[in-house]
Amino acid sequence: MLVEIAMREADDLSDPRFHGDLMLTRGGAYAADGQVSAALADFQKAHQSFVEAQDQRGQAVALVRLASLYREGGDFAGSLRYYRQAEEAFQSDPGLLLSIYNGRGNVLNEMNRFPEASAAFIKALQYAPRDEAAVRVRILANLARAQLNARRVDAAADTVAAGMRLAEGAEAKEIRSQIYSVAARVQLERGNLSAARTLIERSFDGIPPTETTLAMRDNHLVAARIYQRSGESEKAVEHLLALRRLDEQALSVATSAKAALMGARFDFQNQELRIARLKAEELRRNVEFERSRTRFQQILFGGIAAAVAILIGLLTFGLVTIRRSRNEVRAVNVDLGIANTSLEKALAAKTEFLATTSHEIRTPLNGILGMTQVMLADSALEPATRERVDIVHAAGMRMRGMVDDILDVAKMENGHFTIDTTIVDLPATLQEATRLWEEQAQGRGIAFSLECADVPQWIESDPTRLRQIVFNLLSNALKFTHAGSIGVRAAAVGEGDRRRLQIVVHDTGIGIPADKHAQIFESFRQVDAGTTRQYGGTGLGLTICRNLAVALGGTIQVESVEGEGSTFTVDLPLVEAPAPVMVDAGQGEAAGMLVLDRNPIVRGMMRTLFAPHVLDLRFAASLEEALDELARGGIARVLIDEAALAAGTDDPKLRVEPIASAACAAGATTAILWPNLDEATRAALKAAGLDQVIGKPVSGARLVEALFTTKRGNPADSPLVSRAA
Repeated sequence: MLVEIAMREADDLSDPRFHGDLMLTRGGAYAADGQVSAALADFQKAHQSFVEAQDQRGQAVALVRLASLYREGGDFAGSLRYYRQAEEAFQSDPGLLLSIYNGRGNVLNEMNRFPEASAAFIKALQYAPRDEAAVRVRILANLARAQLNARRVDAAADTVAAGMRLAEGAEAKEIRSQIYSVAARVQLERGNLSAARTLIERSFDGIPPTETTLAMRDNHLVAARIYQRSGESEKAVEHLLALRRLDEQALSVATSAKAALMGARFDFQNQELRIARLKAEELRRNVEFERSRTRFQQILFGGIAAAVAILIGLLTFGLVTIRRSRNEVRAVNVDLGIANTSLEKALAAKTEFLATTSHEIRTPLNGILGMTQVMLADSALEPATRERVDIVHAAGMRMRGMVDDILDVAKMENGHFTIDTTIVDLPATLQEATRLWEEQAQGRGIAFSLECADVPQWIESDPTRLRQIVFNLLSNALKFTHAGSIGVRAAAVGEGDRRRLQIVVHDTGIGIPADKHAQIFESFRQVDAGTTRQYGGTGLGLTICRNLAVALGGTIQVESVEGEGSTFTVDLPLVEAPAPVMVDAGQGEAAGMLVLDRNPIVRGMMRTLFAPHVLDLRFAASLEEALDELARGGIARVLIDEAALAAGTDDPKLRVEPIASAACAAGATTAILWPNLDEATRAALKAAGLDQVIGKPVSGARLVEALFTTKRGNPADSPLVSRAA
């Protein structure tokens, strides 16, 4: 590109301001081309050049570019930080201040901080030139959206009216399209469907839904709501498909930006880690040197003890020197402690990066698994196609198992790991955990046995973690056993308060060498590299089993002879519990059901799952739509996905109270899907008036069972998705 030629020609120039301008130009080209990493590096270099040149305006421009990249990557806190630094760096350019306040308003709007966003857009208007109608219309449209999001419909109507007057003279279709879209939303909020329909059609101005850009995403969202409210389902679906296309484009851009930003952070942490290690090594050498010097002085003092006259002088010198050395050693130890703290922070950053990346992988993977479940539930699917879809589903389940294992290890290292104790049907839990592996063993001609007759039926434990331990141990047993047998034996041992539950998993596989017994419980470790290449796996299964056993108050041990097989014994506390009361969680087939979920793919899967059980099945993509459906009546059951609720507060009770109150007033029972469920969150959700609390992730079959069949106690008491090894 031309800027590359200019940079080569400017190599001999010593003007940092000129280099900064070239870096800004090249970074902008990279950003427009989707090369986020390269753009980020150039904007940072540009800022450094302007700092060297003491060019405050150039520094502010570079900071605004960095803020835009962080917004695309979803790091809103980082984006606000750069906008604030840009404002502090230079305040004499109205155009630059306009860009800062408008960008800050957009970030605050995406963070659901609507009053602050409105204030930022109003300040941006103060710096917008009076003769540039297009700029003022764009800011007015942003301000009206923030006011609508804050439920200030009348204020938004006044803002839209001002924008409409300016838009009539604007030449850019995109500007008129934005203000018409917001005006249509105002009319929709006021219930004027006819006026809303006219305005939204004007916003597209002959542009087909299949050819729109990301700037018109809100237009499609408003159009879908208008056509759905007016009963024009085909047009609503057409705009929803266009919305999905634009969301996928936005997701691709955001994912690329987020990956680049995370990579930059991780590289920075790695640099700090290397520096910390070098400092630690230097400090260690200093400590050894000081210790050696102290020992030498002590020997020297003892060797010349016979000379009384010399002894007095040497003792005085020695005491002063030793005191100084000890102080230096203490200072070195303090520095060493600081270096160790830095190392711990770097390792924590690595763990956080690992957990965040695993979460990002699991989000699209859950969509793939959900759609394969929907396809497999279709009885009209051809056998050949079913076999292929089944292969995709099995591979996806294995991949999600590996991602879940990585997430579990990250939670354990971060201290975010929790145990949820409840009443467990122990024989049923063991049978469920072994069912998959029993079928696979029989298919390979390997004998399989389960013995659990000598254990009480009901105990107090965490069923998810108990099932995960057995599941992972059986996965390893089957993986390393080619012939013979695999078995699970559960028994209660001891008497009185010392009773223990022992779960033994044994196999006749390849066995483990005696010197490797401790190594196999380390993260990402197997017996040797040859085992990893031949059998695969992440090497996390036994690490998770050990940590889970300790978290449940027990231990895990291994006995193995190479070539003869292995036996893993899990020893846990045994607390018997009374059988829970049976309750009916169903409402009958004639009851209407409302599902609040913003993901179109998940809604399609739920339609397939729930249609045989409900005569009137309705869906809502937002809290407002759900409240409208409840007001229409005929709803006896409401299923809520936590992701569809506004995230303005961390208090679960405050988040669910609007929908819970409306459902109670309509006489409908409520159930909610909630991730990372613990006792405090469950109690808060129950206090808000919800009838059922179900932990995520959840398989389709188990969700149907939880909602439409008789259950024991709380349906969230058992996990709804098996965990792979």
